[in-house]
Formats: sequence, C-alpha cells, structure tokens
Amino acid sequence: MKLLDWLRTTNTAGYELARRVGCSPATISRVSRGLTRPEGDLVTAIARETGGAVLPNDLFPDAVAHAPPAENAVAA
Repeated sequence: MKLLDWLRTTNTAGYELARRVGCSPATISRVSRGLTRPEGDLVTAIARETGGAVLPNDLFPDAVAHAPPAENAVAA
C-alpha cells in the first residue's frame, strides 16, 4: 500500500506519523507524494508504524522498473 493511501485510509495526519517515526511532517509529506526517497531507518520506522501495511517496495515504486539487469540474467 502506498503511504499516501495508508494515511488517508487510516485517517492519520502526516504530522502524527512524523512524530511516531521521528522525522518532520515535511519529510512525510514529500515521501508520501513520491518527491523524496526515505533513508534506511525511516523506511523501517514507517513499516513498523503502519503495521507492515506500507513496505519498503511501496516507498520505492520505480526501483524495480529502473533497476539494471542482473549480470547473470537469462533472456527469455
């Protein structure tokens, strides 16, 4: 689930999640809108505070699409 969807679904204010995970409300706003990528500890804290509803892959939606091919990948 996307962070913005989780905030809306649970009726949680961004500033409240920011307080729980130890960052600024502006950071939560930017992360939830996909304008910035969170660092390791924040990724873990968001997953924890959302009860696993928002996972690391949800915070990096284009990471798989833009990942370089593996060196040993076999073409289909």
